[in-house]
Amino acid sequence: MKLRIFSSRIVFAASAIFSAAVCNAAGAVDFVKDVQPILETNCLSCHSGEKTEGDVDLSSRETSFKAGGDMRVIVPFKPEKSALSTLTALTKDDETLMPPVKSGGPLDRKSIATLRQWIAEGAKWPDGVNLRARAKRSVGTPNSDDMALVRRIRDVIIKRTKSENKFADYSAAVAKTGAHYSMIAIKAGEFVMGSPSTEEGRDPNEGPQIRV
Repeated sequence: MKLRIFSSRIVFAASAIFSAAVCNAAGAVDFVKDVQPILETNCLSCHSGEKTEGDVDLSSRETSFKAGGDMRVIVPFKPEKSALSTLTALTKDDETLMPPVKSGGPLDRKSIATLRQWIAEGAKWPDGVNLRARAKRSVGTPNSDDMALVRRIRDVIIKRTKSENKFADYSAAVAKTGAHYSMIAIKAGEFVMGSPSTEEGRDPNEGPQIRV
């Protein structure tokens, strides 16, 4: 997450504000449980260590609260004046979005609301808690935004298959990302998977062929 600080007026996404209201109803935000994972997974890879992007170090309370130019990174009780809240709530097509799209942004709506509520509640950061960058999970349960996209892709494929009354190779771009994907139609039947044991250069540790 490359956090750049801008003095220009920030326009908030209505969805982020709505999500924050929902989050408020759920109770106070716990830094270690709710905020630390968001920062360590999405921000610390660029904003910690000897060389930090934009001279913004989010690895400790002291450095985080001091960071920022015309707009501070964290201003307790004022999320609208905190870059950590305003820049993460921007739309995907805004070039000042943090983290940028190429770095995995935007955050999911729940994370955006959590950061905003945490700051609104005073940005409480326990003494002695320092952060370290952690890798994003490559597997696991998708968030609600991901699942909605998966369902839309599935619906499109099923609709096209029914209208054409046959299975065929299919390729398209994922909505709003431009990422391409392809699906290959396979005729029904019995197939043998895996390479034969007599194949030249075959890894001896490979399992046997199986029928599916």
